[in-house]
Amino acid sequence: MYDVVVVGAGASGIMAAIAAARSGCNVCLVEKSSRIGQKILATGNGRCNLSNSAINSAICAGVCEDEKYYLAHSLADAYNNPAFVADVLSKYDYASIIAYFNELGLLTTCDLRGWAYPKTRWANSVLDVLRNAITRFGITVMLKTAITDIIPCNNGGFSALVGNTALNANKIVLATCKAQSYSGLSRLKIMSAQPILGPLQVPAQAIRGLDGVRTDAQILLIRGGSETNSKANSKANNEVFSEVGELHFRKDSLSGIAIFNVSRYAQTGMMLCINLMPELTYDELNELLQKRFRYLSDATMQEFLTGMLHTRLIASVLAYAGLNPDDYISKQCLQQISMALTNFRLPITGLPTFAQAQVTRGGYLTQRFNSATLQSQDYPGLFACGECLDIDGPCGGYNLHWAWASGTVAGMSAGTL
Repeated sequence: MYDVVVVGAGASGIMAAIAAARSGCNVCLVEKSSRIGQKILATGNGRCNLSNSAINSAICAGVCEDEKYYLAHSLADAYNNPAFVADVLSKYDYASIIAYFNELGLLTTCDLRGWAYPKTRWANSVLDVLRNAITRFGITVMLKTAITDIIPCNNGGFSALVGNTALNANKIVLATCKAQSYSGLSRLKIMSAQPILGPLQVPAQAIRGLDGVRTDAQILLIRGGSETNSKANSKANNEVFSEVGELHFRKDSLSGIAIFNVSRYAQTGMMLCINLMPELTYDELNELLQKRFRYLSDATMQEFLTGMLHTRLIASVLAYAGLNPDDYISKQCLQQISMALTNFRLPITGLPTFAQAQVTRGGYLTQRFNSATLQSQDYPGLFACGECLDIDGPCGGYNLHWAWASGTVAGMSAGTL
């Protein structure tokens, strides 16, 4: 018999177990795989981007209704279900989570973008201090253990079934990476899972020869439109989302942080409008091309763009503009080049798979959970946190921050209510 059983030993589950144990509870952390915190090690390319300073104390400290609305409004572009997220982050903002990790022994650093990392820039450091805390607080860890069902008991508490045996607990915290269906918890409603924060497939022919090329770009996602529509028509074609950042070309897909964030809103058939010169306005780019023409009026098309773009990218831009790289530059071609540089359009032919995606959208409907405690309204004593709730955010530490914050709230609530 345990006071609290936490199902799932990812980022949110580990934090929930530690928070419940710090409240004085006898805690069991259950994980179906052979190790805890496996996804933590893969975040931030192995460096663990654990939070973002945009989730800051000045905003999140608000307690009056106006300030709470401001918090929800400011997070609307970061998280889905922002009002629900706001209640959790008002308790555990950026400063609070960093201070919490400092207490556990982790030193952190923040880059110029506001993205927080362990000072070691090594994800293992984060997992190591969490493992130490698990040991220090006497948390029981059960690996290679799959919970097949959770049954509410008539006299209170729950039985978590593991094959033919049961773990009995006064409280249960659900912290799996995907929301699970349990016959004993039939009133829990689940939004179907969708992989996001991953690469987007585009026609391979359009990006042939670009595999491995990286460049900064602005990615505009539009609904409808054709590959030949002008930049001026983008708004008319229902702009959905825009992001500036690194673009990474693959054989038949686009990757990189900018694409990952766009993937949260993308659907097959939508169009990606790529601006390869995001640091310049349209007029500034045209002025630059005119200036280059004065210096390089005797150059070929290929030579004219050399030094502006990656060599392999030049060929694709000229092909998109309908120009021959071996022909000599002319004033009449500058407009075509400008349009190709700022309005390189590719249709989306496929979305991220579960294997490719960093995050899964969907999960238990937040409407059936108390945002202040993360307790189920249908099953008192049952809590949920992290990715199994229908909450997701962009790249940059937002998803891990939600895991830390929601796990702490769920664990503390399970330990004290």
